[in-house]
Amino acid sequence: MQNTAATLAAALSAAWKAKGASSALAAAITQRKAVAANTTARPLSPMVMDLEMEGWLMRILSERTQRQKPHSPSRGID
Repeated sequence: MQNTAATLAAALSAAWKAKGASSALAAAITQRKAVAANTTARPLSPMVMDLEMEGWLMRILSERTQRQKPHSPSRGID
């Protein structure tokens, strides 16, 4: 009987500790969600928009030059 009581007490202690850890984790997640909800979406900075425009322009120009180049047959190594 005494052994069973000790086992139950140990299980209860483990459950209590696990619940405490899970509550702490839940509090951290709730905190993170609250911070994320308070931040507003900001527009992109001009520098970021400029980089996106440059990337688009480079892609368009490279596609044009690839279409204009004649395809030369590849030569095998002798």
